[in-house]
Amino acid sequence: MKTAQDFRRALGPADEGFENVMRQTLSRLEREEKPMKRKISLSLALALILIALSLATALAAGLGVFGRLSAYSPKLTIIEQDAQSNDAAISLPAGKNGEIPVDFSVEQSFYDGEELYVSYALRYADNARCAAVPEPEADDAMLIDFWGEERSWYQPILEKLGVWEEMLRVYEEKGAAGCIRDTAYVGDGMRLDDGQYVELTQADDAEDEDGMIGYREFETPLPEAIRGREEITLHATVYRSRIYYLLTQEGLYCWADAERDKTDVPFTVRRSAQARAVAGAQAQFADYTLEARMSQSGGLLICDIAVRGIPESWTKWDSWAQVEAEGLDFVDSFILCADGAPLEALERGGEEDEDGKYWRYVFAMPQSAAVYTLRPVYSLSGERAAEEVRLQ
Repeated sequence: MKTAQDFRRALGPADEGFENVMRQTLSRLEREEKPMKRKISLSLALALILIALSLATALAAGLGVFGRLSAYSPKLTIIEQDAQSNDAAISLPAGKNGEIPVDFSVEQSFYDGEELYVSYALRYADNARCAAVPEPEADDAMLIDFWGEERSWYQPILEKLGVWEEMLRVYEEKGAAGCIRDTAYVGDGMRLDDGQYVELTQADDAEDEDGMIGYREFETPLPEAIRGREEITLHATVYRSRIYYLLTQEGLYCWADAERDKTDVPFTVRRSAQARAVAGAQAQFADYTLEARMSQSGGLLICDIAVRGIPESWTKWDSWAQVEAEGLDFVDSFILCADGAPLEALERGGEEDEDGKYWRYVFAMPQSAAVYTLRPVYSLSGERAAEEVRLQ
């Protein structure tokens, strides 16, 4: 199985925040599939992200970028309703070293002083051709099991680039065939005017009919310099790079040229909503201390939960089979109710450290609710009504 380092070798150096986003995604996957806890590699999380969206979803008629990417993250449907359009754009002509022409635009943004989302479109056409390729450094190339299970994933890429038939012909004649691909992409994260990196919590990209669309969700709390402002300035980065492919008997080698063109794109995001505290709660139970906070962000209701002072056994397990075999019963999730009715989460995620466990649940904001309650769900015994708390 490839490692995260293998992907970076193939696609070029990752921006800051790459592994942070992978870990956030992995954390979400782990809690949706309990038997997979802490045993999925970062590369598998990356692969799941890359295939999460179909082109058909990305091209859904009449929606902005957030709406078109909502199949990956349902909360984007609501973000779409509250987002503002953005007119930041840049056009890059063809470069002297083979760089392809690119049009980049910031499409939408949502910012309420605490939560920040940005969507973009990157218009370009890959320039790919069969050609001799330079010899890769041993540590630079990623070897793809092309003649095995990975052919079904990579051959369509080569077919779309229009080089597959020629590569196969050259390979059959000479035992090896190369391809050079000039392409473009948007950096994982963004920066402030002073160069400070704004950490990501989620990000995704999807092919569009004439390029790529994507979104970035930034980690909270935001840096103090941009928290609670009426408008903020961010800097995106557009890269133009060259990718090499080499088809051999061993498989398909893939690596990026060490040199790549890098363009900074500053843009302004204006506040489009006002973050508002809704309710909160603190409670002490036999095995843990609970702290919960609910806030409204546009049309979203966000519930952040922290459980601290927990027994060591609540986090020191490696598989769900171990949990069942050893009878490890611990708080595994929560149910939020509005006036007694459970709310369905649009998105949920969690993480843990040496001090405790933490969850974030995102819901569509109820039209009206007088009472919110939070009930823990244990790993083996299920819901525990005796530990239900009222948020106020």
